Amino acid sequence: METIYGVEPLDGRALIKEYLGRKRGPPRWECPRAPPPSGKDRKNILFEGPRAPWGLDHGTYPYVTSSNPFGGGIGAGWGPR
Repeated sequence: METIYGVEPLDGRALIKEYLGRKRGPPRWECPRAPPPSGKDRKNILFEGPRAPWGLDHGTYPYVTSSNPFGGGIGAGWGPR
């Protein structure tokens, strides 16, 4: 850049500081974990995905997905307890 354009080279650290700002700080809000269901209180837990209303069978055309969202795999990450 110095030879061809006659300008000073860019300072990478200054660019990062200017465009990316300060480093990421602490979280701005708390995201509590849902308590696991217990046999005592017999409460129901509703699992909802963002693509739930997009199914071909029950969605609103044209805002549907090409596959049918199935909730059967939801419990895989939840665990048995």
